Amino acid sequence: MTHTPEGLPSKIQHYIDGEFVDSISGATFDVLEPAGNTVYTTAAAGQKEDIDRAVAAATAAFENGPWPRMLPRQRSRILNRIADLVEAQDARLAELETFDTGLEHEPLRRHVDDREVGDDAVDARAARERQGALGDDLGRPVLRDVLHGRR
Repeated sequence: MTHTPEGLPSKIQHYIDGEFVDSISGATFDVLEPAGNTVYTTAAAGQKEDIDRAVAAATAAFENGPWPRMLPRQRSRILNRIADLVEAQDARLAELETFDTGLEHEPLRRHVDDREVGDDAVDARAARERQGALGDDLGRPVLRDVLHGRR
């Protein structure tokens, strides 16, 4: 019998312009639990109109929001905070991914711990390690270890 994680949503919606919304058309699709091939929730089926709405909202938020006027160092702090929040949920993310994909939990957990999932994604820990605890006001890294040599 498959372990069903607690707190699964009764439906999955799009997150557009700061709120959860259904597809404009109202279309949905069933989300299946792979071990038993049973429906455990429904998800909003995005169409072109939903994508256009999301792109318009994101463009407006970017153009009218604070992000483009922030210093890179300020943006870096925000992104590092987001990375911290995601990393704090590693166990929960592994549990949900195990349920959704049918993969075994322990190998998946090791992948999450080792940051092998999403190798192409930016890894906040590696970026912080390269940058060190410091960066200048423009967000450029200040290297911690510099080799000095003389001839």
